[in-house]
Amino acid sequence: MQPGRKQKLNQRCRTYGDERLHWLVAIGRCCGGAALHLILALVVAGCAAPIAVRRASPEAVHRALTGSVLSTGKPSEFSLIALRQHDLIEGFDNNPEVALAALRDQVIREAGDTQGLFALAELSFFHAEHSKKKPYFLAAAIYAYAYLFPSEKAQQPDPLDSRFRLACDLYNRALTEALKSENGERVQLVAGSYELPFGTLSVAFDESQLLLGNRRLVDFVPTGEFEVTGLRNLYRQPGLGAPLAAKTEPAGPNDPAASLVGPNVRVAATALLRLDWPRQQVAGDELRGRLELHAGSEEERIELDGKSVPLELEPSVALALALTEVRPWEAELGSFLGSLVNVHRPVLQLFARGPYRGPNPRGVCARHGL
Repeated sequence: MQPGRKQKLNQRCRTYGDERLHWLVAIGRCCGGAALHLILALVVAGCAAPIAVRRASPEAVHRALTGSVLSTGKPSEFSLIALRQHDLIEGFDNNPEVALAALRDQVIREAGDTQGLFALAELSFFHAEHSKKKPYFLAAAIYAYAYLFPSEKAQQPDPLDSRFRLACDLYNRALTEALKSENGERVQLVAGSYELPFGTLSVAFDESQLLLGNRRLVDFVPTGEFEVTGLRNLYRQPGLGAPLAAKTEPAGPNDPAASLVGPNVRVAATALLRLDWPRQQVAGDELRGRLELHAGSEEERIELDGKSVPLELEPSVALALALTEVRPWEAELGSFLGSLVNVHRPVLQLFARGPYRGPNPRGVCARHGL
């Protein structure tokens, strides 16, 4: 080796304080010139600074900070940090179910580990999407609920923390997936025992909540899975719960207002799973909860854990679903021209957007004209 190159290499070794480089050089001398050149190339690459900073656009930085399983399909940095802190990052890649069980055990032992609880919610949702196992969707909803609504006020998350809104969205999406029918097109609201990765959840449901006036809510469609075109404004109320659109049917054989409610009218509603003492229940294997249904026309907020909480509602999607099933625009011209020939054919027919719930039904007079 030339004296100048040897001096520079020794200087680099002293600068970075790594005596292993001297051993590599000694091995290279014994193996010959070719091996020495290869080792020198590895040494130069290994001596590069391990930490660097470069400028990036604010949009790119924001995407990196706010990216999650719901927006990018990958766990957020919050959850990855929790895995690293518990030495489970490789375990989750190799066997996510074993890693989730280990993370749950450690979170239970470390009472008040809100970051681990949030990570359990997001990572359970991530695994559920890849494995298509419903128990992990339900577990994600329960973990998110426990993170959002702890029994002790000192453990309540900061609403300005980005994980707070993300936990709400995780709860809404996970609950929707957990309650889906076999074909995935409808949501089923029934009481029963639901399987969890670590036990069972006993769910109570009062079917009287299905009644809306003199009608019954049926055929629940998850509205968070539709894109709407053709409406100028799309109204949505962000909040908590699985947003739904439900049809109505007569609650009994004698329904004088049945003719006023169209068969394809859909009502915006929200399904909610409520748990008492959620963080304490998460530590056990036999959980209990109550499934609730709230019609958007009746209430937009509920009392939850001593706080007024808005419900997630998608009224524009519910309206668009009803209109696409009725397709009134296809009958407009035909009805108008037909009325010129047949004077007994009604020009206009009115339908209510929901069941009437007032004490005294009133008539409506509509005057049609050009």
